Amino acid sequence: QLARAYNQFCRLGLTREAKDLWPTVSSRIQSKNMTTAKELLGIWSVTPPANLPEIDSPMAKAIGSDATITWQILSALTRASECEGSKTVLRCADKISSRVRDLSDEDLALVAGQLGDSAQTTTSSVPQPLVDLAQRAKSELLERGGKLETLQLCGLFRCMESVNDEMWPMVRNQLLTKKDLSAQQTLQVCRFLHQAGGSDLDLQLFNHTTHQLNKMLSMRAQPGLVSMVAQNLDCVLASQAT
Repeated sequence: QLARAYNQFCRLGLTREAKDLWPTVSSRIQSKNMTTAKELLGIWSVTPPANLPEIDSPMAKAIGSDATITWQILSALTRASECEGSKTVLRCADKISSRVRDLSDEDLALVAGQLGDSAQTTTSSVPQPLVDLAQRAKSELLERGGKLETLQLCGLFRCMESVNDEMWPMVRNQLLTKKDLSAQQTLQVCRFLHQAGGSDLDLQLFNHTTHQLNKMLSMRAQPGLVSMVAQNLDCVLASQAT
């Protein structure tokens, strides 16, 4: 019940309540009154980054259990970019490495995106096991020619530095078939092309994407949407000018 209450406080944005409850949560964990992956994951997945070191060892031990199921490991791995050198993340990488062939295409995309994001955002060197796992996930996905939903395709931008990445042709070709991009996703595509050199690198994909964005703006130009587009004009207008 305590883990559930803390999880709900964090998810509902009740920061003060979560902060007040944290000492009790931490004490229960350190006294080994919370030891299962399910209990600890409910805390690990939502607690502020500053708290992660306090529960790193217990979480890693729970993940190491033979009873831990794949979705729990993948869920714990979502915080890799915030603590890439932690015992938990390294234990997750070790466990997932033995299950790569059994992962779905969507899970492979999640692993590649999460660990790719870690490699691009950290200021220190990423542990080699994480680099190796990210590459294995990408290679497996490419070998399968995985068919992904828009959400997973856009998540893969986090593990590609340019259009020269081996993953790009697959992502690009599948994005050209998608007509359900959200406004945020259209801007992700534009941002990636802009950072890679501009829309002239791929006018077909750029036009396909901005057509959906323009349609959204013409149908429901709500303040939040207009503001989000305005904050990304550098990649949209600069690309249109090329």
